Amino acid sequence: MKDTKETRSQNVFFKVFINPIRYDGLLKVLPPELLSTIIALATFIDDMNTCYPTIRTLSSICGVNSSTTQRRINRLKDIRFKGRPVIEIRKQKVQNSGFSRNKYELNKVMGIAIFDNNHSTHRRKQCTPKQLLDNTNQTHYLKQDYSNETIDEIKKVADLLVRFDKRINGDIGFSRRAVLSHIKHFGEEKWRELYKEMNRNASGIYFYKKITFKVIREKKTYEQAKQEWDSEH
Repeated sequence: MKDTKETRSQNVFFKVFINPIRYDGLLKVLPPELLSTIIALATFIDDMNTCYPTIRTLSSICGVNSSTTQRRINRLKDIRFKGRPVIEIRKQKVQNSGFSRNKYELNKVMGIAIFDNNHSTHRRKQCTPKQLLDNTNQTHYLKQDYSNETIDEIKKVADLLVRFDKRINGDIGFSRRAVLSHIKHFGEEKWRELYKEMNRNASGIYFYKKITFKVIREKKTYEQAKQEWDSEH
């Protein structure tokens, strides 16, 4: 089958996570015209949330002229969300030419990420049941074997934490080690129960963080922590 732009776009999509919008006020700092520019940029991002569309291309997508797009980009550079700029822009030289282009990086605290039709980011490395890889060259071996299903759940929770917990500061390796420590406290069976409940709960990763805090820091049982959550919400 011919690999056209249309074919590739049908197999790739981006997700917007709920918490930044519902709980953190993302839309309060992004008026509609700037949000449309962010959405246009998001259609080009890779798994590192970077992209290189031209002003002309963005203008065509948004249905405005180039000067309007440039003004919006300039406004976006000055907007901060959760203490960090929503986008960062760097000039990058084009190889074998005297030209440069803009490299845009969308901040992951906005909860935007690119996925393919297998629900994974483009270049995410696959982990064997005995290891989890972080973004460095280190390999973190698990102290015991986990099922492939549990490994997949660990990666999903770690990916959410790295996006929505600013204390992790974008370190996926640290995030995955944190999840492993949670499993150690809960036990694998109880942790997987927490994972399933997180997926059912409207608060998602926020629910997960609160429950793990109560169990690990406040020394409560999972049942006690969940009962307190239910009474508070």
